[in-house]
Amino acid sequence: MVTSYEGLKIRRVINKGTKIIEEEYKRPNWAGEEFHDHETEKISLAGEIMVSIAKGTSKVRLGTVNRTRPNTPKGIMISINKGTSRVRL
Repeated sequence: MVTSYEGLKIRRVINKGTKIIEEEYKRPNWAGEEFHDHETEKISLAGEIMVSIAKGTSKVRLGTVNRTRPNTPKGIMISINKGTSRVRL
């Protein structure tokens, strides 16, 4: 098992299988502080762009999206039934 990803190369097929590239592997981080900061920076760059939410029935500006993370999931609203209903945890 590889514990360090430093120097690890991966090969990817791109352009519908016509080209193979080799690049250094970067360890993904989908839940940490670094990813949260990355998302916050991207949203601040988007600013006043309007996006559709709730199955396209309403719109919101990306700059107004709440980026604070709660400490516990208790009291958070989540969507259920394919996004048609909401429930509080």
